[in-house]
Amino acid sequence: NWAYPYNNIGTSFYFEKDISEAKGYYQKAVELAPQWARPHSWLGDIAIKEQDYNTAVQEFSLVLEPTATGTKNMDLDKIRQKLQIAQQKVSF
Repeated sequence: NWAYPYNNIGTSFYFEKDISEAKGYYQKAVELAPQWARPHSWLGDIAIKEQDYNTAVQEFSLVLEPTATGTKNMDLDKIRQKLQIAQQKVSF
């Protein structure tokens, strides 16, 4: 019941292009550590790939919440850019 291994396994599947399998592992990581930003960021990326822009907005917004944890080594400017792109897609 530790989120890190689920996130890491999800990342392995993501880079192997098995997006649906990766998504399940990231969702489990989020279930175990809802404030942890890393799996939310990956889920946002997957949502963009799936053209599910509402979910992408939700996931990237969670990464940028002040209560989010684990953002120290993340490029938050890049997350903000992805959030803006998703928000623009939702607007259309």
